[in-house]
Amino acid sequence: MEVSMPKIYSQDLRERVVSDVESGMTKAEASRRYRVGYRTVTRWCVRKKRTGSVAADRVGRTPGEGKIDLSKLERAVEKDSDATLKQRGKIFGVSDVAILKAMRRLNISHKKNAAVRRTR
Repeated sequence: MEVSMPKIYSQDLRERVVSDVESGMTKAEASRRYRVGYRTVTRWCVRKKRTGSVAADRVGRTPGEGKIDLSKLERAVEKDSDATLKQRGKIFGVSDVAILKAMRRLNISHKKNAAVRRTR
């Protein structure tokens, strides 16, 4: 059995559906007309009443947030430029890939023998 992710409906569709329901169309009629689930129409209407908007919530963590304090990582690289990604990962409590990505955000090379800022 294949599990599929739910569709993300457009803002425009959400607004049209809720507008029609507010104009007197029943939720069942709106559901059939726009080919979305009845519960979906209900959730959009409730969200509109509660927040004033039918916009979808953001999924996941906001960009830039993470477990790694980038300033601490930068100081750690300056202090011990020979440490490997795995060693740094153990110190910060994250994977070596997370360290690699954080170092890329800081524009720091991860070469063991020359952990320096890239020039590009």
